[in-house]
Amino acid sequence: MRKERFEMDNEYIVKKWDCEVYSVKPGKGSWDWALFFVDENTGALSIQSSYGDFEYIWSCIGDKTLKEFLLGLNEEYLRKKITRGPDFGMEFDDKATLKAMRKEIEEDQEEWEHSRGKEFYTRLFEEFEGSEEEEFRDWFMNTTKVFQFFEGCPPVRYYKGGQWVGFYKNLWPLFMDVIEQEIRV
Repeated sequence: MRKERFEMDNEYIVKKWDCEVYSVKPGKGSWDWALFFVDENTGALSIQSSYGDFEYIWSCIGDKTLKEFLLGLNEEYLRKKITRGPDFGMEFDDKATLKAMRKEIEEDQEEWEHSRGKEFYTRLFEEFEGSEEEEFRDWFMNTTKVFQFFEGCPPVRYYKGGQWVGFYKNLWPLFMDVIEQEIRV
């Protein structure tokens, strides 16, 4: 592996070395593509793909190579690391959120039986149904009674979004198959 080092005037040091690049090109009838950049020196994985860009640096993986480490990852751990946080790759689920909110309110009999309680919440929930996450947050923050009931923390629900599901289902297995073949040799 070729390495180079450059001293800069502003006291920075720039280092250059090679990393491995795996290219997945679309087959017949597919539009999926990806570039997987694997840097065993730094523990960096960077992916540009038809489903978006993903990256992470694992600085402490024990005595395994980065490729060996990647082979052992489960979907949730991988998604939380290479996406931009635990909720990235997840999409807001308005129906499950409404169901969870309704359940909590109904369990609080006093609130539910309160004069107009059932009517009030049913009307509010109908108003909210089908909204996007930002609309929900605005609706929640501006509906005093609901905000107070949940003490500012509604039971928001998410599901795995299309970009992540497509990437993990269509491209990740191809990359893992190649890595597994390389390690076996």
